[in-house]
Amino acid sequence: MKNFILGFFAATLIALGTYWSISDHPSGKPSPAKKAPLRYHCPMHPDYISDKLGDCPICNMRLVPLQEPPDTVQPDGPPGSQSDGSSTKISQDLPGYSSVQINPEQQQMMGITLGKARVMNLEKVVRLAGRVSSEPDNANSIPAKFAVSVRELFASSEFQHINKGDPILSMTSQEFTAAQADYLTALTSNEKPSRPDSQTATPERSQLDSARERLLRWDVSPDAIAHLERTRHPFPAFIVRSVSSGWVSNLAKPGTEVTAGNILYIILDLSTVSVLGELPEMDLPFVKVGQPAEITFNFKPGKIWKGTFDTKTRTGKVKVKFPNDSPLLMPNMIADIRIRCNLGKGLTVPESAVLATGERSVVFVAQGNGIFEPREVKVGSRLRQLYEIKQGLTAGEKVVTAANFLLDSESKLRAAPVNHGRQTPPQD
Repeated sequence: MKNFILGFFAATLIALGTYWSISDHPSGKPSPAKKAPLRYHCPMHPDYISDKLGDCPICNMRLVPLQEPPDTVQPDGPPGSQSDGSSTKISQDLPGYSSVQINPEQQQMMGITLGKARVMNLEKVVRLAGRVSSEPDNANSIPAKFAVSVRELFASSEFQHINKGDPILSMTSQEFTAAQADYLTALTSNEKPSRPDSQTATPERSQLDSARERLLRWDVSPDAIAHLERTRHPFPAFIVRSVSSGWVSNLAKPGTEVTAGNILYIILDLSTVSVLGELPEMDLPFVKVGQPAEITFNFKPGKIWKGTFDTKTRTGKVKVKFPNDSPLLMPNMIADIRIRCNLGKGLTVPESAVLATGERSVVFVAQGNGIFEPREVKVGSRLRQLYEIKQGLTAGEKVVTAANFLLDSESKLRAAPVNHGRQTPPQD
């Protein structure tokens, strides 16, 4: 009887246990572990974490869901596989960074966009400002042949165009007055009757020739000497005429005393001019002597002058020489210079894809399945809105081009040993 009672109680306990197991798990399978509650954090202040959706109390930015690290968030199927069963390779993280997995809804909310790394012909356009200058070989400097005092200017403006023989200035000089007097004296002496049997030149004739030659050396024209012979009156002032056609420059001012040998004026030939500028140090390696350049001016929009780099110094000073076909183009005018430098083929990404941290340059590479891998790259030249990538990427890989600063914050948050309990915002 005692054994019967004990067996009855044992059977009852087994039946109750089976009933409870079936009622709790109708399918006969163990229930999965409960999913951890969703938490939210601020992209700009990663240390602030909340269990409720809302705004960050520090910066009022909208909170975004806090994802679990990629090694704990897996899609259906074997670990590390995509929904179609293919494997997703996650590169090793950078020091202080971790890969981030973002679902499509959150990517859209964060504004994440992608761009491809592409191989293309690289062309760098170097721009700089310059100033027009005349060519030294095309400048004709006219010195004073004797001490003078400038009296009046006929070419009154700098860089005025004049023709050969046009009057430029008038001047007075004691030496010039004395030379005219010597010539008139020799002329009078030479007019006295000479002996009929004389077969040699008289001293009077030699003095006349010497005085005439002196006036010619001082640029007194034969017509002016003939006028002096007719009138027998010295010129009160001497008119200087241009020795060639061109643009006059460096005119002596009225009232200026100019000694023999000093410059009275300069005639410029502006058929060929140069633009002088200073090249930024970072662009020095791209520019070579003989390289073509384009020059533009504000006074004539759309017009392009083409020239070549004539010289380049180690200090960054450059000279572009080009033919001048415009009478309006003058020295000291400001010019814009463009040099197109062909750098060959190279791998590029959009400029916005590269995050410069100071120590390194980082891009986020889309690995599929919502996983973004931080990767260090070595950048080359900056070309328009692109960066040349020397190392770290291959052609065809997709990189994040917008909202990558949010991924940067999230990646650093995942890599940092942060307590994921609810944080209290700093108090004022």
